[in-house]
Amino acid sequence: HKGRAVALFASCCHALDIGGRGLSADSRSVFEEGLMIPVMKLHDAGEPVEPIFEMIAANVRTPEEVLGDLHSQIIGNEVGGRQLAGFLAEFDLEDIEALSDEIVGRSERALRQRIEELPDSTYTYRIDLDGFDEPIRIDCAVQVAGDRLLVDFTGTSGPAPLGINVGLNYTRAYATYGIKCALAPDIPNNEGTFSTIDVAAPEGCLLNAKPPSAVGGRHLVGHFVPSAVMGALSQILPDKVIAPGFDGLWDTHVAAEDPRTGRYMSFTWFAAGGTGALKGQDGLSATAYPSGIAGTPVEVIEQLAPLVIRRRELRPDSGGAGQARGGLGQVWEIEGNTEKPFQFSGLYERIDHPAPGLQGGLPGGAGRLSNSLDMPIKAKLTYDLPPGIVVRLDMPGGGGFGPPQLRDPERVLADVRDGYVTLEAARNDYGVAIDAASWTVDADDTQQLR
Repeated sequence: HKGRAVALFASCCHALDIGGRGLSADSRSVFEEGLMIPVMKLHDAGEPVEPIFEMIAANVRTPEEVLGDLHSQIIGNEVGGRQLAGFLAEFDLEDIEALSDEIVGRSERALRQRIEELPDSTYTYRIDLDGFDEPIRIDCAVQVAGDRLLVDFTGTSGPAPLGINVGLNYTRAYATYGIKCALAPDIPNNEGTFSTIDVAAPEGCLLNAKPPSAVGGRHLVGHFVPSAVMGALSQILPDKVIAPGFDGLWDTHVAAEDPRTGRYMSFTWFAAGGTGALKGQDGLSATAYPSGIAGTPVEVIEQLAPLVIRRRELRPDSGGAGQARGGLGQVWEIEGNTEKPFQFSGLYERIDHPAPGLQGGLPGGAGRLSNSLDMPIKAKLTYDLPPGIVVRLDMPGGGGFGPPQLRDPERVLADVRDGYVTLEAARNDYGVAIDAASWTVDADDTQQLR
């Protein structure tokens, strides 16, 4: 601005089909997962450094798409720079140093005040996950001491042999995010906010992986960190936390020769199960948390990949019962519309370990992976599947919040009428008897069940 560098813009984005194995969780080394480029200029004096672009194009299977996305990131940074320059001109500012210092200072003071209101102690919670061949665990201890918090993951499982390890920066990001959601969602995200929170994990454990540990499927562990944090905080902030949900995105990756074009195709989409419930509010169905991604429309998937989506609907009874019900998962049926076998990789969790409830809520429904040929397909591994196979995904639901017997019978009735809860679950989980002929609650029978 006015001939002086006042800010640096950066963008972070996933690159399509980069790395030896493509998107998967079964790599054994980070060298299989991507192309590591040291910090260097991509443009010099406004002109592209062509050898770098050529190197990237030569190391990916879909160079047009990858380079197109890279150029989009460059343009995004340029747009951000122009907008900041316009902001400075509008308010006659030389830079944003004083303004940013004020914002950071206010944020830090506000969060310190929130932490000081909490009783000093250490609060713990544990989450169990499927892992690969044996279960893994996240142990979380939130220590409150004056105006500071320490989130400690000592006790968490050791490193995984395949790509679900998590770097400490990723762990720190999701731990502080969980704190912010529960304690201070109204305070801006900046260095001041996070300077009051320390995050620790034993070096080399699942949440503090070191190179060359594979990390391509890190979200299958890292996305559960906010739920671990909130589980610990539920002991002192029961009205501010959300029960664990499906948490780890269900990422599906397919790669094959597309019979419609004859070209190699690589496509990944994200799908969501149900989020956990919180006090007074049901969980969200088919909604991503903590990642916040949007679901991909069926029409987009079928246009970009040789697939037919035979079925996509909400999954009844998958939301954990509670005074507030967990969000529902989804059911997908996916057919491979190829002439040759295609590569399939499903990065899925919570098949053996469903989302637990909080404060007396029941667990959500566990996930399930099956197919029309009864082939032995496991989550997190890569397979070559035959044309015409139909893969079915039953995505997990979120945990319930509060005892199910305290849920308003009329809300249970509404759930049954909407198809979210079956008559059997209404009776067994909630103790609510419903007359399906007249769609009314049988008060006498309900009281007897309770």
